[in-house]
Amino acid sequence: MADIDPDRLARVANQFRIEHCWTDYRALLDHQNVEAVGVCVPPQFHVEVALAALDAGKHLFIEKPLALSLDESERLIAQAAQSPKKVMVGFNMRWHRLVRQAREIIHRGDLGSPKLIRTALTSGSHVSDDTPEWRKRRELGGGTLVDVAVHHFDLWRFLLQTEVEEVFATSRSEQWEDETATVMAQMSNGVLTTSVLSRGTSSNHEIEVYGQSGRLHVSCYRFDGLEFFPTSISPGDIRTRLQDSLCAERVAPGGIKNASGRGYCGLLSS
Repeated sequence: MADIDPDRLARVANQFRIEHCWTDYRALLDHQNVEAVGVCVPPQFHVEVALAALDAGKHLFIEKPLALSLDESERLIAQAAQSPKKVMVGFNMRWHRLVRQAREIIHRGDLGSPKLIRTALTSGSHVSDDTPEWRKRRELGGGTLVDVAVHHFDLWRFLLQTEVEEVFATSRSEQWEDETATVMAQMSNGVLTTSVLSRGTSSNHEIEVYGQSGRLHVSCYRFDGLEFFPTSISPGDIRTRLQDSLCAERVAPGGIKNASGRGYCGLLSS
């Protein structure tokens, strides 16, 4: 492990019994037994450390956001493309069980042609005395738009397997920059997207995809949070609500055990 803060370095090393520690990451990269490197530094240093890791011939895991400018991102991508090693960005939501099931449903054609994505990602976190300065400022990689919203920018692309063509955003700052933001975009396949993001409020994490044949709803904080509503049925009718209740009861044991099976509810069989 490497960390420029000696006290933090010692504390974490003791906690996890890490034998080899340095205050200079370049010493870590020189260690012959290091095969893979996780770059978990503040975003303004991502490219510097990641490029050095690739030059040293290491597998690379780099936290999001990839970089703070398009030029830096393209530079890193080009270097990674030339490396024989594995390179991955820390978009953990791509591995969420319900998100992966939603992606399968979309590409199976159950929704028909997608038309709209609506997402919400909010949290109850507030600025505190131990909040790092970079997390408060957009130019350092903080703020909701850079530090939080990138998860949903990536999910637009991951779920639809297409790129962003046009984007518009607005934000409001209070305790930190971009504390609350709304983002609208159009994807290359014509799908429209809208995301609402905020810190210092109630926690929520939802994704909805609307298509010609129905609506897919993902509530990422619920084990039974995947629901599909065909266009022919209202989500408020008795049958729908009854099936939701029965489905939640059926998948509860698996959800409690953090099961990896098909834990979705709604009218998927209709």
